[in-house]
Amino acid sequence: MLEVADRADCTLLPNGDFHNCFGCSPKNDRGMHMDFYANPEKDAVFSWYSAPNHLCGWGPVVHGGIVATILDEAMGWACITVLRRLFFSRSISVDFFKPVISGREIVAAGRVLKVNGEREAVLEGIIYNEKREICAKSSSVVSLFTIQALREMGVMDEATLSRFESMWRPAGATGRAGRD
Repeated sequence: MLEVADRADCTLLPNGDFHNCFGCSPKNDRGMHMDFYANPEKDAVFSWYSAPNHLCGWGPVVHGGIVATILDEAMGWACITVLRRLFFSRSISVDFFKPVISGREIVAAGRVLKVNGEREAVLEGIIYNEKREICAKSSSVVSLFTIQALREMGVMDEATLSRFESMWRPAGATGRAGRD
């Protein structure tokens, strides 16, 4: 079981205003503005988050679709951070154990469980409440893509692809072949 890391042992992952993701973009006015932190010892990412009331279903209980979004974000950031690959989700399953309550801090954790060759990975997401009890758990099968493959597919703009490319570039490297 993935244990929650101390925030002090984690590094805030870079994010920017070059995208409009509902879960993590700082520029999406209606988004969740989640921040993610890496913990290399656990090979996982974590987000400390408190859902506002407008994301609730009944009473103070956060809507199940939002819980699934939180888990999807944690798994996605784990894939991007650990594997340094972009992806599209093929399937996601969520098990709900305890309600996520608005206004209370939760910890969302994501990690890569398994890599099946160059094109597929299995991811896991877990949400813990303030008592570190598991509220929800998810798994996802994703298709992995290189930046070049996405560039050729035309499904992401060049600015976004270049941002990922520069984030993953080894220290001292300059850029794609034929550029810079």
